[in-house]
Amino acid sequence: MIKYYLKPGWVYATQDPVVIETVLGSCVSVFLFDERLRVGGANHIIYPQSPPDQPTTKYGDIAMRVLFRLMHDFGSRPADLTARLVGCASIADNPASVAAVTENLATAERFLRRQRIPVASRETGGHRGRKVAFETATGRLTWQFLT
Repeated sequence: MIKYYLKPGWVYATQDPVVIETVLGSCVSVFLFDERLRVGGANHIIYPQSPPDQPTTKYGDIAMRVLFRLMHDFGSRPADLTARLVGCASIADNPASVAAVTENLATAERFLRRQRIPVASRETGGHRGRKVAFETATGRLTWQFLT
């Protein structure tokens, strides 16, 4: 199967059977899967909210809209989508870092609630990064802690 490495700040969705791989520390990724169409996609969120002059997919509010739009363009309806959330490890032990990590996750969750997309699985928090693989044709997500 084809593999695609999702870099920080990027968004990717496909109708083809692909394994999307990424590595997450304090960032969060949202993986969307459409059971009816068997399509999937993901984002890799670095920061929660975009400043007005920087609307890029590094920011959760933009990355969520772009991922949702890509899935919509394939024919996905919100009722057909499920989400998987991964990441948000607190790598640094300072309050500002923990707050940023928490807000990344909250930004993604707010978007999913507004669109009424259920969260099928969640692997978030802790103090260790994760290597993640998501199969777009099946919605299967696997991960392992980084050593």
